[in-house]
Amino acid sequence: MSAQDTDKSNSTQAQSLVDRLSTYPENPTEIQSLLLSLKEIGRIKENASPIYSEQGISMLIYFAFENKYEDVQVARECQLEALRCLANALLLEPLTRTTFGSKSGYEYTLKLYNEQDFSLEFLLSRMCFLGTVEKGCLSIYEWSGDIVTMTFHKLLERHVLSETDDLDRLKALAETLKFMFNVTLYLPDVKKYEGMIPLLLKLLERLPKTLTLPTTQIVNALLNLSITPAYFPSATPRVHVATLVSILDDVFEKASRADQFEDQIVQVGDELASLFGVLRQIFQACPEDVLKYGKEKLLPTLADRKHPLGKGHSLADHLLRTSTCVHENVREHSASLLFELSDSNASKFVQNIGFGYASGFLVTHNIPIPQLDSGSGEYNHVTGQDLAEEDKMNMEMKAKFIEMTDEEKEQEAERLFVLFERMNKTGVVDVKNPVQVAREEGRFEELP
Repeated sequence: MSAQDTDKSNSTQAQSLVDRLSTYPENPTEIQSLLLSLKEIGRIKENASPIYSEQGISMLIYFAFENKYEDVQVARECQLEALRCLANALLLEPLTRTTFGSKSGYEYTLKLYNEQDFSLEFLLSRMCFLGTVEKGCLSIYEWSGDIVTMTFHKLLERHVLSETDDLDRLKALAETLKFMFNVTLYLPDVKKYEGMIPLLLKLLERLPKTLTLPTTQIVNALLNLSITPAYFPSATPRVHVATLVSILDDVFEKASRADQFEDQIVQVGDELASLFGVLRQIFQACPEDVLKYGKEKLLPTLADRKHPLGKGHSLADHLLRTSTCVHENVREHSASLLFELSDSNASKFVQNIGFGYASGFLVTHNIPIPQLDSGSGEYNHVTGQDLAEEDKMNMEMKAKFIEMTDEEKEQEAERLFVLFERMNKTGVVDVKNPVQVAREEGRFEELP
């Protein structure tokens, strides 16, 4: 049998199942069996067109929300199977999201949240998330904004009070947070959502300090909300910022252990950009003590300047490297974070991270580049390295240079010449090409 014949056969079977269920049989065992078969067929879109019809969606709504049985366990199993069928339909065929809404499906969904069951919450939130992927596709926005907000608050409280961290609860939380992200994105009502922020922060503190589910979803949810005093408890104002910085450090540590740091960063680029976004919002509105903490943790220290900035393994070095990442959002948010930690002052920005990292951001954002005297200061203005440490490194390189073959010396001279010529053409800083200087002073021996 060809693949086309198989699809046709499965579609015919799906229609038969929809027709039988649409007679609303009374035997719950039969209903559960039929729904299970329909779910299996519905995993593949080409097989499931009868499920996507108005008949199919209406029937599934009945068994998911309206049908009642005396046996509570049987009733729940039938309900869960119907919800799984609906969730698959909403995932695979976007048009069903409108049909589901027109049949009051989302209204039923919000009411069913009252039952305290994490498996149920997972399915309900998955359906509501899919229904809110696009701004204008869901009538839920037109009639139930306050109900949705109260539902979120109730669900988050349930998760905060729960003493279990099993997989079912964490999966349910992740789906609820995805649903919340969509609603807060398309309906930005700052005051309405403020009550959820302390609950989100409590959940964040309970989870491992890694950028994985559901932590990523908490970060995304916080991204759409305002910065309130809840971020800065009076007794420990730095606690939540410290948690976010620890998560950032964990991302960098894992990436640095891999062979390709940037490749690893790109893989978590969207999540990392959201984390940068939340940190930026915090540092724009935080108390001075918290801002000081951020500068201490994220800007280069004296120890970092023992080498050219970005070449070491500290948190600040790793952060600098992400400011030149190929992932656009990571690069933009990382560099913006560093600029804002430099008090949004171009001169401080260059002093903190060096021209090498600062110039691209300043040019891109049309910020005048400060002119610094390349012969003054304690640090190399391009690399950010301590000049004394640079001299020490140059002495070591000179010793190595003496041991080079003539061919190796020529290659290194050509590399340096090209590097400094490019730097001068940018106009970022006026640096005398050391190769040219050596030639002018008669210290450069032409190789045959």
